[in-house]
Amino acid sequence: MESKRPDPVETAAKALRLFYPGALGGFAAGSVLRGEGTPTSDIDIAVMFDESFEDVHRDSKTVDGWPIEFFVHNPKAQLHFFERDRKRGMCVMPSIIGHGVMIPSENDRLREAQERALTVIAAGPEPLSTEETALRRYVITDLLDDLVGAQALTVRHAILCELYPRVGDFHLRAALAWSGVGKALNRCLHRHDNAWAASFETAFAKAFAGDIDDVVSLVGQALAPYGGLLREGYRAQATDEWRK
Repeated sequence: MESKRPDPVETAAKALRLFYPGALGGFAAGSVLRGEGTPTSDIDIAVMFDESFEDVHRDSKTVDGWPIEFFVHNPKAQLHFFERDRKRGMCVMPSIIGHGVMIPSENDRLREAQERALTVIAAGPEPLSTEETALRRYVITDLLDDLVGAQALTVRHAILCELYPRVGDFHLRAALAWSGVGKALNRCLHRHDNAWAASFETAFAKAFAGDIDDVVSLVGQALAPYGGLLREGYRAQATDEWRK
């Protein structure tokens, strides 16, 4: 029987003192701090240094049985990652800092960083451009066609594995909502529209079991407000990069 691991916040503070004693402080976050942890959950720690610090990096450690992911920043790097996440529509670093627990204790610099993160979260992600919306519609339509025509079970599963994140991400981004990858996508879908998320999960569960009808219907519903399925007529001009 697995022994009980110590408190995650206490462990995070210990890890911060152990590996980054010169830091201004940090933010502990992750599924275990939200009450959604599993036996394999880790602790995310955003470590904040002052402006003179330049060794911005990510590092993995284990402390008292807890896997820990360190994200080590200075203020400029923090703003860079906030903007990167805003453009890709995935609220990773703003969420760690905005909703994380300040360790080892609160201070003015950490509060300022948290306020900036919460401002980014409230503003939402960058909207999809007209061109990006069309491209995503086209790719999803193409995958759906492949799914309908697929005969081998393994091929269907491969297509569904790609279709699942693309449809979920499009549904969120087109609605100007934050998206995510992996298990975070599921969480974002439920936060945005719990009923739709439940239908999404049921449709894909049935599809993996062999019945794709609900997925076909759901994809059509997801794309309908933005022009629907897109096949004939889609055109994307190559950039001038090919000339180089």
